[in-house]
Amino acid sequence: MVRARWAHRLGSSAKLNTAFAVESITDELTFTLAPVLLVGLATGFSPVVALLAALVLIVAGTAVFAAVRTGAPEPLPVRVQSTGGVLRLRGVAVLAAAFLAMGTVFGSLQVGITSLTAQLGSPALAGPVYGTFSAASVVGGLLYGAFHWRITAPARLVSGLAILAVATSALTAAGSVPMLYGAAALAGFVIAPVVITGYTIIDTLVPADVRTEAFTWLNGAIGLGIATGASVAGQLVDHFGPSLAFLVPPATTGVAALLVLLRLRSLRPLPVTEPAQERLPV
Repeated sequence: MVRARWAHRLGSSAKLNTAFAVESITDELTFTLAPVLLVGLATGFSPVVALLAALVLIVAGTAVFAAVRTGAPEPLPVRVQSTGGVLRLRGVAVLAAAFLAMGTVFGSLQVGITSLTAQLGSPALAGPVYGTFSAASVVGGLLYGAFHWRITAPARLVSGLAILAVATSALTAAGSVPMLYGAAALAGFVIAPVVITGYTIIDTLVPADVRTEAFTWLNGAIGLGIATGASVAGQLVDHFGPSLAFLVPPATTGVAALLVLLRLRSLRPLPVTEPAQERLPV
């Protein structure tokens, strides 16, 4: 809903990419700061206090957001008619698949980093290493949002996914804690720009009356990817050891890069002069 509001407020402005960057950065800050805060509450008081604090933050943040009406779009009747819903609209399924792949990066890294630091005899460093991944993602998002890109967004998505596949493959060679820090930072630096690009593209493909639903498909795909990546990585760790968990991100993002490349044409917005019924098919 936040991204849909940004899209409504800024339209096709060049600032929209920066707004999506800020939004992704705040997401990453929650992954960086929340564990520190909640672990402190859990150890200083009790895990129940930590859970209650998380609940209060969620409810309070949601209530404040709902109360701010500035920039909120007026409700629109859904005029898009497509068998299969929004997922069948041009380019949406391709982006959802790419976001599912990016979700596996988050899920598998959580499992892999936790398992490898335990094997190396430093289980307490799992949080700082993953925090480094998130912090690097913040930096990558800041730089990406501040840069004026001449390359088209679909081309940036393909190259970003390919670079992410290469960057995450460095984790498979991390045999020590310092190497793990470096590899996690490299992967984090790349992933935020790819996520931002995906949200920028979806805004150019779908009509305003289904924009929020389209964003929801991407968010849901990331959530599914996190669960899938954690599950597959967990099985690999149990049967083959921690390092095998890091094979998941380069495999999934590499396949996603190939898929996006093959369907690149579907991610390019068609001229607005074309009839609406020609702009919407897969």
